[in-house]
Amino acid sequence: RLGISVTNALPRNGRAKIIERMFREMKDDFDRFQPTFTGGNPIEKPECLSGILKSGNIVRDEDLREQMTAYLEGIYNQSPQYGNGMGGKAPNDVYADHLSIVRKAPEEELKLALMRAMRPQTVGRNGVILTISDVKIPYWCAELQPRLGQRVIVLYDPADLRQVTLTD
Repeated sequence: RLGISVTNALPRNGRAKIIERMFREMKDDFDRFQPTFTGGNPIEKPECLSGILKSGNIVRDEDLREQMTAYLEGIYNQSPQYGNGMGGKAPNDVYADHLSIVRKAPEEELKLALMRAMRPQTVGRNGVILTISDVKIPYWCAELQPRLGQRVIVLYDPADLRQVTLTD
């Protein structure tokens, strides 16, 4: 509903995924310098890792988050990239160049796009039924009368089950 599509790489071809290049760069530029770096495979695993773990020289989560944020904002996002559409620009520069393209949807449209959907069902004499965790919640109003017998999709907001929206 938001016009977002999924792009999958072929199985066993991780290089086809754009994000894999970033993971490799992060491993080479950031991860290897952490005392508890385990490597991406057994060959990369440092010999001294078990001794480091036994000694308790482990980076705290808060410290790791700080270091990762500093790396991403201070180094990675400022460095030239040559991937798809980057043209040697830094990610921050590419973002700034394309910032004017940002589309904003009306709030009502976003609300509809973020609602959960059920399988299509036929509007019956008793309206439509929303089933959540084996609990059936019937919905009926006079506006459903002209739609009797039609196939509809029930959209609902899990935080507010007082009303549903129907679409075909």
